[in-house]
Formats: sequence, C-alpha cells, structure tokens
Amino acid sequence: MNDQASIEQPATSAHHAERFLINVIWGWVSVITNFVAGIFLSPYMIRQLGPERYGIWVLAFSLIEYFFIFDLGFRSAIVNHNSQFWTKKEFTKINEVINTTLVYFTGIAALIISLTFYFSGQVHRYFIIKPEHQSAFAVLVTMTGTSWAMGMLFNVFSASLEAFQQFKIQNRIYVLSLLIRTAGCFTVLALGYKLVGLGAVVVTAQGLGYILAALAVKRMLPTLEFSWRYVSRARWRQLFEYGISSFAANTAQLSINQGPSILIGHFLPEANVGYYGLPNRLLQYAGEAMTRIGFVTAPNTAQMLAEGRQFHESPRSKRQDS
Repeated sequence: MNDQASIEQPATSAHHAERFLINVIWGWVSVITNFVAGIFLSPYMIRQLGPERYGIWVLAFSLIEYFFIFDLGFRSAIVNHNSQFWTKKEFTKINEVINTTLVYFTGIAALIISLTFYFSGQVHRYFIIKPEHQSAFAVLVTMTGTSWAMGMLFNVFSASLEAFQQFKIQNRIYVLSLLIRTAGCFTVLALGYKLVGLGAVVVTAQGLGYILAALAVKRMLPTLEFSWRYVSRARWRQLFEYGISSFAANTAQLSINQGPSILIGHFLPEANVGYYGLPNRLLQYAGEAMTRIGFVTAPNTAQMLAEGRQFHESPRSKRQDS
C-alpha cells in the first residue's frame, strides 16, 4: 500500500503541474492577442478619430471601470469557495454561491445603470471637453456603463470558470470576444462612424462574451439551478468576509491604472488623456502576463486546501540540512 501511494503521488503532482502550466499559457495567449490587437488598432483609431475623440474614448472607459469598486472582493471569494466546493463535489453549495452572488450583483447592476443614466449627461462638467464632443461622450458613458453593469452580473460565471480551472474555455471566449471587437472597430471606423459606433461594437462583443461564459458554466454544471431557495444570507456573509480583505488592494490597483487618466481629463483638454492612455495601456500588457499567473494560482491553492494537501520538505532537502 505504501509503495503504491508513493508511486501515485508524483503522478498526481505532475498532473497538477502540467495543468497549471497549460492554464498559464492560455492566459498568456490572451495577453499576447490583446497586445497585438492594441498595437494595430490603437494607431488606426487615433488616425480615424483624431486625438481629441481618442482621448474621450480612453477617458470614458477609465471612468466606467471605477464601478468595479462595487465588487467588494466578491469575485475572489467566488473563485476561492467554488474551487473548494468543486473539488469536494459539493454542487449544492456551488448553487448557493452562484445564486446568492447573482442576487447581489443584480442589485449592483441596477444601481450602476441608474447612476450611469443619471450622471452621464452631467459628468462632462468635471472634465475639459469641447462642447461638440459632450453629447457623444454622454452617449458613450451610458453605453459602456450599462455594459459594465451587466459585466458585474455575469462576472459570477467568469469567476466560476476560473474556480473550475477552465482557463482554456475562459480564454477562448475572451479571445473570440476580442477578435470580434477588434474587427468590428476596424469596420465601423472604415465606414466613417466615430465614438458611438465604436461603443456599440464594444458592448456587443462584451455581451457575447458574457453569454458564452454563462453557457459554459451551465454546460459544465448540469446541476446548476436558478432558484430563490439557494439564496443564503449566511453564504453572502461568508463570501463578503472573505472578499473584503482584497477590496483595498483591488481599489488601489484600480486607482493606479485609471486614476491618472481621470486627473489628466480634469485638468487638461481631452486629447492629453489619449497621449497618456496609449503608452500606459501598452505597458499594462506586460504586467498582465504576471497577473495571469496569479489568476491560475488562486483556484489551485483553494483546490489543494480542499484536498488537504500540504507542502512538505523533500527527502533530499532534509538530507542536505542534516
């Protein structure tokens, strides 16, 4: 029995290591695809839109991304808990996590949409935007804000795919959505459309990604049900207590990435936002390569915890110490 266990354990570890590497590679595929798309699309957008409209484009997305503050760390909590429940095959608890967070994010999505429609026509007053661009900026903020609100809701399914370590599926969906978005942006710009047309393309591509992620989770989890009986206040509290610890770090990272664009747009004309945003975004791609490793590490760690596995010193290390 002991000999058999000693033979099986390295095979299990090798399997985990191989899956970890494959998942990281799929994350890098997404980063590379995003980088290449940005290299070709961004200069074309600047030529077709002009520096001022491109600055408005960057500013709108920087502003709307602040809505992710309402996540409150729930995404990381979903990944952690669903990963453990998936490992233990506790599918009823997965239903509790998904249904409880869907109810929470439905309320958040409604709040975001309400705030977006209420402030979209006034938010230009905080920035230096020429009168001829203010109407397009308001429409763009409304469109992207609504899309981001739905993204908060469907983020439950994307986080669940991470929890199940289905990074291949998740990144395929992301790449498909990105390619549709890139091709659509090239097309609408070539046809002479400007900010509103680009916004429509982005909303459509993101919506497709949201739906595909939900369908992927449903296919992986046939026992998934959407019912009020799975909505649990105790589960919500458990998720909140876990996720809130990452809230400060996520908020700080969001401020680092998007804060400068907001400040530039407040003190300088809109074109300056684009001058800053383009090189800054390209630099962020390099950081995302490391971030993707963290995405893969989180569910792996939760799985090991659920399996009761621990890190032990190897016999070789012990011999060297002695």
